[in-house]
Amino acid sequence: MELKRKCEKDIRSWYKNSTKALLVKGARQVGKTHLIRRVLKEEGCDVLEVNLIETPEAISILQQAGTVEELMIGLSAISGQRLQKGKTVIFIDEIQKYKEMVTKIKFLVDDGSFRYVLSGSLLGVELTNIESAPVGYLSTIEMFPLDFEEFLQITDISDEVIDSLRRSFATRSPVLDAVNDKMLSMFRRYLIVGGMPEAVSVFSDTKNVKDVITTHQDIRDLYKLDFTQYETDDKKLMITSAYDLIPSELLKQNKRFIVTDLKSGLHFDRVTYLPIYMIMFINKGLEDYYLI
Repeated sequence: MELKRKCEKDIRSWYKNSTKALLVKGARQVGKTHLIRRVLKEEGCDVLEVNLIETPEAISILQQAGTVEELMIGLSAISGQRLQKGKTVIFIDEIQKYKEMVTKIKFLVDDGSFRYVLSGSLLGVELTNIESAPVGYLSTIEMFPLDFEEFLQITDISDEVIDSLRRSFATRSPVLDAVNDKMLSMFRRYLIVGGMPEAVSVFSDTKNVKDVITTHQDIRDLYKLDFTQYETDDKKLMITSAYDLIPSELLKQNKRFIVTDLKSGLHFDRVTYLPIYMIMFINKGLEDYYLI
């Protein structure tokens, strides 16, 4: 089913009201690319989409283009699509593959010939510092997995029930026992399925938890591939070990990552090269990255 997302209205608002470029960042598999495509299509945009992983030659075009005309010619050549000034929206996906985009975006926005949407994995964007573009040239939206309210769209909970719950919360008034029991049941289901769009869609279609678990495993494997690509081979094993320990470390009462759990006798000063994004991953408690 087509999942509705809350940040959809932010993307629409940018398209209708802003002349800046837009960066949509978020963890892998949270639905960034799909949502951007859908919103731009529904707005009737002429879109040229370039994925810097699938089309690496686009990186050299971005690097070498000294003018917007050169950029237009290069992108048209590799896409086979004509760009129309004042109409075409250029959507560059997996933007973390071109870290110099932060310096290029000011030049592109100033020219004003096209609109630009950028998208990339949260990890890659943070490491390449892409979002530090000059003030006034780039708006940023961070996208997360589905929250509980978004998850409820695949259930039989009506909008009227959700509205009544909002009113009860606002007025601090009690909720009917039957409604409370139903919502607790749905929340337990959400804890199992999580908020990753693919897992939610699989559960909506099959109602089979085994299929959901398989989807979770695929997402976990993809995450490992994602963060290990940013480190040298001699550090990948240590990073993967830290990642695999996150669930068990979070179950501990103090919820602190114990370095010696990686290897007996290992001390902090021996692993100070562990990238800061692993610490970010642990300290956030996976609240933004739902994993089973």
